[in-house]
Amino acid sequence: MRYWTMLPDGGVAGPLDAEHIAKIESFGPESLVCPEHFHGSGDHAWIRAGFIGELRQHFPRDLRLIPPDPTLAEAAAVGSIEDRVLELEGLLLNALERLRERGRDVGDLKRQSREREREVLRMRAALKQVSSRVGGLGRLDIKLKRMTEALEIQEKDVGAIRKSFEGGLEKAAESAAKTVAEAHAMIQEATRIAEKAVAFAKKNKKVSRKKKRNRPKRTKKSGPDHWSGSDV
Repeated sequence: MRYWTMLPDGGVAGPLDAEHIAKIESFGPESLVCPEHFHGSGDHAWIRAGFIGELRQHFPRDLRLIPPDPTLAEAAAVGSIEDRVLELEGLLLNALERLRERGRDVGDLKRQSREREREVLRMRAALKQVSSRVGGLGRLDIKLKRMTEALEIQEKDVGAIRKSFEGGLEKAAESAAKTVAEAHAMIQEATRIAEKAVAFAKKNKKVSRKKKRNRPKRTKKSGPDHWSGSDV
């Protein structure tokens, strides 16, 4: 930082850094200095160089031990420091209160954490039960697969039996059709024979009637061995 310094003749030098301002012959712990950015803000901005650590290190040690009389600006600085300390105490109290609130929050978080841990334990127990049930379902699935495979084998056997049965039915149907055809032929042959027999019977009946008409009649006088007509 650079400073302005007041010379013994009332003049002002600067702004200079600490190393260059310390080389001024009349510069000492009681010399009034003003930080560069406070220049022109009033008399309260001028402070003895012995109060500034950056400048005090350039003074002889014996001069550092002699406490200088405080200026008005230095006294105001002390007052502002006291105000700052009070402000810091207030901030510290507020920080302590916030810490107590945080402590209560931490206690609540710990209770919530314990509740979450218990909930996790309950969920683990439930998950274990679900896992055991899932294992049972897995075994049931294996049984179902085996039953499905057995049913597929049975379906294949039933299909083979069905094909064999259908083949037997086809053969039986063919045999039945053949038998029906043969029976129909036999019925036709029997009908033809019956028709011939009926025709033959009718013919014989006509012949018999004709013979009866041509046979001679017996008389009462003649004996059983005599006929009224000539013998035929």
